[in-house]
Amino acid sequence: MNEFNFINVFKYIILGLIQGICEILPVSSSAHLIIASELLNINDESISFELFLHLASLFAIIIYTRKYIIQLISNTFKYICKYSFSLEKKKSIFFLFLSAKPALEKYICVN
Repeated sequence: MNEFNFINVFKYIILGLIQGICEILPVSSSAHLIIASELLNINDESISFELFLHLASLFAIIIYTRKYIIQLISNTFKYICKYSFSLEKKKSIFFLFLSAKPALEKYICVN
């Protein structure tokens, strides 16, 4: 494991910036991380480091779009509570939320 010093921290900050910028662009952020790691001579091949960078990007995007996400969720619940739905539509809404369960289990590690 690399020792903690300013140069290593600076290299990791550079990788984080590259990850954050490339994540919102339609290019492969993982490929840019590999290239930048080679150029900066970083030999950290652990999956946890790359996962940490991707999670940081996810949190940054959520924070950046938080008002839109909150409005979307709020309007969804207002819509569901405001109108009475037929049994067919209620089933569709139920199955929509049920279909998200495997994705939540995979990415949030719910047991």
